Amino acid sequence: MKKSVRKLVLISALIVSACLYAEAQSVSYTIRNEVQTSDRTLEFDLFLLNTETSIPIQIAEFQAGIYVNPDIENGGTISASIVPGASDMKRSQQPTAITYASNCVKIATRMYLGCGNATVISTSAPGTKLCRVRLTNSVAFASQKANLGFNFLARPYASRLFYYNSNCVSTQLVTDSTNCFNLTSNPVLNYSFSTTTNSNNKIKSTCVSSELSMADPKVFVASGKLTIDLSACDNDAYSAYLLDVNGHSVWCKSLSGGESYSYGLPGRGMYLVNLVSSGGQKVYKIVF
Repeated sequence: MKKSVRKLVLISALIVSACLYAEAQSVSYTIRNEVQTSDRTLEFDLFLLNTETSIPIQIAEFQAGIYVNPDIENGGTISASIVPGASDMKRSQQPTAITYASNCVKIATRMYLGCGNATVISTSAPGTKLCRVRLTNSVAFASQKANLGFNFLARPYASRLFYYNSNCVSTQLVTDSTNCFNLTSNPVLNYSFSTTTNSNNKIKSTCVSSELSMADPKVFVASGKLTIDLSACDNDAYSAYLLDVNGHSVWCKSLSGGESYSYGLPGRGMYLVNLVSSGGQKVYKIVF
């Protein structure tokens, strides 16, 4: 009888251990808050989110390889850096070593802190911010989409995560592109903007791009208010996103064509307005 009980306990322990390992695979990789801060600089955030809320996952080791569309280089030389003070990880695990080569941002891992002391991946969206990356080009970026994405192949540099399992052993998470979510607006860099003054002396910035087919909305700012005028557009549904200069979302609105909307701005500075409809996407740069 005692042997049967011991066998049952052992089998149960193995099942629990297997379940812990399997459930720990539920981690999503996300690129967010992409924003072009000047004609030569581009910034974005990297996040990890634990989607299995019942099991805490500690980061033993993490490195990232981020693919970048080489067409944005425009004949220039791109360098990569970490924006200081923008990580949710424990200080000694926050990324510091970063390079750019072969169209890939390469972020090296930091020291092991040991089981029980390491960064725990958040279960609340958007997750744990690993770092904010800044790309700086020696010339203005070409008018192309950056098409950022996690790379999981060995070359040029693989994204990989090791976590501490239930036995406090560093274990590599099995990851591929199915774990990756790119939630950036992915705008074309360095749009050609024409600034004009309408009959009411309101300044508007119109994005000029032949690849966008939807009707031209009017986006302008006056007296501290942002106006999105869709009165001349069709009755399509629009999603409007307002980002500040740091790529942080100020608000997101659902709008309808044929109407005009006005919103207060939180302060002076540069903003990006991203309008999305079934006809395409337009990005407006507003300086207030």
